[in-house]
Amino acid sequence: MVKCFIMFFLSLYFNLAFAQNRLNEGKILFDIHYEDVPIQYQSKVEQLAKDAVIYFKGNKSRTEMGIGIFGKNTTIVDKDSNTVYVLLTVFGNRFALKKTTQELTQLKNPNQTILNPIMLPDERLIAGFKCKHLVLKTVILSDTLESHCWYSPEIAPINFNNDPSFEKIEGMVLEFYVQADQMKIHLKAKEVLSVPIEHTQFKVPLNYQMVDEAELNKRMEAIMNKSRD
Repeated sequence: MVKCFIMFFLSLYFNLAFAQNRLNEGKILFDIHYEDVPIQYQSKVEQLAKDAVIYFKGNKSRTEMGIGIFGKNTTIVDKDSNTVYVLLTVFGNRFALKKTTQELTQLKNPNQTILNPIMLPDERLIAGFKCKHLVLKTVILSDTLESHCWYSPEIAPINFNNDPSFEKIEGMVLEFYVQADQMKIHLKAKEVLSVPIEHTQFKVPLNYQMVDEAELNKRMEAIMNKSRD
C-alpha cells in the first residue's frame, strides 16, 4: 500500500507545458468524489483524498492533497531541472523523496496503447472557464480504460498522473472522471485564482528528511508497525 501511495503522488500533475497567452501562474482548488463504491471498499473511502490544491508558475507546480493517516502530502514538479519531489508527512515524520523525469518515464506500462482522444460537442462552464469535452482511451493488453475530461484552453496545461493520454490536451483539465478499482473517481475544480505564487512554494522545506525509495519504504514500515503497538 505504501508503494501505491508513493506512485500516486509521483504521478500527479506532472509534465507542465505553457503558452504565453494563457494563465500560467495561479492556484486551483479541486474537490474529489468517489461514486459507485463497492461495499467492500466503503470503509476505506474515508482514507482517500477529498480535495486537492495546485499552485503553478512557469515550469513549476506544487500539488497538495490530504489522504488518511498521511495528512497533507505534496508533490513539487520542476520541469526546468527535470525533478519531482514527493513530500510525505506520516504521524509527524516528514520525508522528501526525489525522482527524475527519466525515472518516471521508466514507470510507464510498456503494454499500454494510447488511442486518439475523441472530442465531443458538449461544453460546460467550470470555475468561470468554458471547457471542452474529451474522451480518452488507453488499452492495456485486453482491457480498455476510458476517462472523460473537460479542459480549458485559457489555462496552461498540467499533465494529470503523468498520463501519456493527456499529452495532447491543449489546456488545463478542470474536471476529470475515470472508472478505477470498481468505482468512479471524479475530480472537479471549484475555484481558479489568478494570484502571484511565491518561489518558496516550489522548494523542499528544511524540516523534511531526504530519502530514497528503499529507505522510505523501510521507514514507513517501521512507523506503521510502531503505530500498531
